[in-house]
Order: sequence, then C-alpha cells, then structure tokens
Amino acid sequence: MNRYAFFYQMLFVVLLFFPTFCLGKNVTICYENKHNAPFVFSPNDAEHDPKGLAINIIRSAAKKANLPIQFISRPWLRCQQMVKNNQAQALFAMIKTPERTPLFKFPTNKDHALMTADYGLFIKKDGILDNKDTLADITSVDNRLDVRKYKKYLKFGLSGPIGYVVNDILLKQKILSNFEYTVNTGLVAVAENRLDGYVISKMVGLNKINEHGLSNSIYWSNIILTSNEWYIPFNNEYYQQHEKQIEKFWFEIGHVKTKEIERYFSEFD
Repeated sequence: MNRYAFFYQMLFVVLLFFPTFCLGKNVTICYENKHNAPFVFSPNDAEHDPKGLAINIIRSAAKKANLPIQFISRPWLRCQQMVKNNQAQALFAMIKTPERTPLFKFPTNKDHALMTADYGLFIKKDGILDNKDTLADITSVDNRLDVRKYKKYLKFGLSGPIGYVVNDILLKQKILSNFEYTVNTGLVAVAENRLDGYVISKMVGLNKINEHGLSNSIYWSNIILTSNEWYIPFNNEYYQQHEKQIEKFWFEIGHVKTKEIERYFSEFD
C-alpha cells in the first residue's frame, strides 16, 4: 500500500468514528443576554461560559451526542436573526409556533424539548386583581386565565417580555398593555399599580421578584396564560447538513433533562 492510499484510508477511519470532525467547528448556540435564573446565570464577563439549569442540560446532552458547542449571548430578537442567517446555528429557549416553524428546525418529538414552562400572572398584593372573588372569577379550568372575564376588571392590561410568544397572545386577546415592559420594568410597574399583572414563566418570575426585593409586594397568582415546551431549534440549512448528529443531540436532551433537573435542585435541599 502506498503512502497516499494509507493516508486516505486513515482519514476515512477518523471521519467514521469521530463525527465531530465532520462539523468542522463548534456549534454556536445563542441565548438571550439576560440573567434568567435558574435557567441561565450569565454576568457580563461570562458570556461564553454561562451557568444554570438549561446550560447544564444542553452541555450534558451535547457531550453524549459528541457535539462540540459554544455559547454566545445577544438580545432575543438578535439571536433569532443570527440563526436565520446561520451566524449562529441554534438558540434557546424557543417556543414552537406556526410562524416560527418554517424559519427554524425544531424537534418533532415533544419529549426532546428542553423543558415545559408555565407562563402565568404575577400580581400585586392588595392590587387590582388581588381579591379572592376576582381571582376565582377570572380563573377557568386547570387554573387557566379566563380572558373574557378578566376584561371586566382590566385597567392597565397585562404585559410580558418583549419578543416573547406571550406578548403575541396578549395582543391577540386585546389585553396587552399599551406600553412595552422588560421583566424588570414590568414587575416594578405591577408593584406600583401601573400594570394589572406581568406574564412570565413561574420559575423566572419567582427568582426576579426575590432579586429585586419585591416578594413582599408581588406574588405568583397560580393563574396560567399558557404552558409551552421550550426547544433548541437549529438553522434549517445547518440541520440538513448535520441531521443525524443534531437528532442525536435532541434525543439526548430527552434522556438527560430529568436527571439534570433533579441534580440541580438537590443542591438546595
């Protein structure tokens, strides 16, 4: 066997047994540049090395799938545009909608979602909605918000994070505030009786009100607007080029997330 034949034979073996070589570089995963505990803790000096529950799940699944990854943080709408342009290859955490399905490649199996989140109302104690009869009236089956009945009490409307699906839902239901609020400014507006309530995932909201010292004035109402799976979608073109390994990555997410969630919260027992 001449040296060229030997070289190509060895190259074939390397590509066969080490699929990450085929990717050529790390997969860049974009996440929102906000501190969203407990899912992502990302101070400004740790953009590429974030911590948190979602990060733990992604890293564990990527390791099992032999998928080399790196993280970057950007504003949420910027993350979406970067993945569309293949400047980043994936992003998290995104809710799957009919409008987003053509733009990003999502897992087809719900078990491969990062997790499921409840988006519900945080309201002010002794505020506009904080009345036993009022809360009972606007709550339907399974603790869902009864939009029709809430409109009887609407004063300033509800709000959610800019660019999130919950804002689209509030807009379509005609109960969205006339002003845009970030999580921080929205919770303050609720505390100051300038907003009926703020809609955010339960775990993020609970951490936020603690961070900002608002736990004595704002609380989780247990009224849910929507429950949605959080996914890690990929750029369509990139998925077509690396379908098998990405599907393996999603599959591993489905297998590691329960253990990672249990491990994360066991640290607080």
